[in-house]
Amino acid sequence: MCLTKNFDELFIIPENLKSVRVLPNKFAKIQHFTASLDTNIKFVRNQTQSTRIEFEKMRRYSGSLLIDQKDFERGYNTTCTCGVKRLNGDNDKTPVAVVQGQKSQKIFFNGLMKCGSVWRCPVCGFKITKHRQDEIYYMSSEWLRQGYEISFITLTMRHRSTFKLVKSLDILLGEFRKLQNTKVYKGIETDHNIMGFVRTLEITYGSDNGWHPHLHLLVFHKSKNADDLHKRFIQAWCKRKAVGALQKNQRAKLVYNKKGVTEYVTKWDMTKEMTQSSFKETKGNQRYTPFSMLRDLANDSFTKDSQGDFLRGFLHWKYIEYCKATKGRHFITISKKMKAFFKEVSGQEIKTEEEILQDEKIDKILFKMDSDLWDDVAKNRQIFPSYILNAYENGSIENVLHFFKSAGYLVAFDSSKNLIFPISENFKETIPEHTIVYVRESDNSEWKIRRFKNFGRRESVQVYSSQYDFNCTSTEFYPQYSFINPFN
Repeated sequence: MCLTKNFDELFIIPENLKSVRVLPNKFAKIQHFTASLDTNIKFVRNQTQSTRIEFEKMRRYSGSLLIDQKDFERGYNTTCTCGVKRLNGDNDKTPVAVVQGQKSQKIFFNGLMKCGSVWRCPVCGFKITKHRQDEIYYMSSEWLRQGYEISFITLTMRHRSTFKLVKSLDILLGEFRKLQNTKVYKGIETDHNIMGFVRTLEITYGSDNGWHPHLHLLVFHKSKNADDLHKRFIQAWCKRKAVGALQKNQRAKLVYNKKGVTEYVTKWDMTKEMTQSSFKETKGNQRYTPFSMLRDLANDSFTKDSQGDFLRGFLHWKYIEYCKATKGRHFITISKKMKAFFKEVSGQEIKTEEEILQDEKIDKILFKMDSDLWDDVAKNRQIFPSYILNAYENGSIENVLHFFKSAGYLVAFDSSKNLIFPISENFKETIPEHTIVYVRESDNSEWKIRRFKNFGRRESVQVYSSQYDFNCTSTEFYPQYSFINPFN
């Protein structure tokens, strides 16, 4: 990819959308405040908590994008409401509960909507793929235990930087369906006693050759002649003229044991993708997965120059292209016969995505949040809920109250109701401008006297740099503050 070209010369962008080259102001303000929390052990103590925050940032960025006509008509997409909107509706004043799951013992907000988008939402996508991994691992292990064979086959297609993703996906998936209806495929199926397959659609992007969609297959068969199966399967695929596939680029091998099954299911492990999927190849080819694009966009991981501006805009529009192209498509497909086999050996049906995303049974309610307080935190502060969960895991309710205080909320805790609530009904405008406040950067730093510039709906405690100059526009952000004079 040539990063020296002017992005506006390569793509026609509406004037009102050119701001994508800069992190949206709302996200920037929130991340300015939370950056100081990411190194605070009260809020981020381990990799799991760091990943929770990372996923929330990505979900909120993805939720801010309008992809199709339906999104434009209603003004938002389904990921926008994921983990934010209450199932009971905005008019219901039932508090939002933080609960502990009975089986996992993990804590989560109960009674919130899920978007169910495995392509766009890292939170829903992680839950769905993790459950599918467990199902496929169990199914495959049982098949091998019965003495049968599994082949791991990867099918690719010709791809160029000029190819549109939606067209490539139409060809890839359409040609695979057509292949299944040919006499050649049915002959392979009969000769090798193929029971069924699991198909996974994977998409990557490279600056040299553009979008690279491909299929990973687990083929379940009873034949012991895997070499013949692999050869005939790949030859049949490469004869499909529309895909333009070369035999040397196709992969096939026998899965000998559970380790081989693990290799397949970790091909689409999202936590692995989050940490390893954006990497440099030889000759400077920059490669991404869609979620690594989203991660960089949500974290604003770009240099502050023209090259960084170009790359941000480029990845933004590529991610939108990906969202449009994948809408309505299946990430994982399990054939009917393998679903029947799973039911036979496990006594359970393969779960739907809606069933997977249902909240697990509650072990206990840890605390509740006032509904109005939740709406302000989730809708206006967006990534704050992940910090609230981290704060409770790392301490107790006092740690959560400390977070609210750091974020500029005046709240209290009613122990009899187990409820966090705002002290004032209009809790967003409680403190008048110019009020004296005592601030400091950390527990060990010195207190300073300052005056409020703004309070409430801002993303942190924002005060005048000078206590005397009311007209000064220079402001500072402080994680700790007090209305009581600490010098007495």
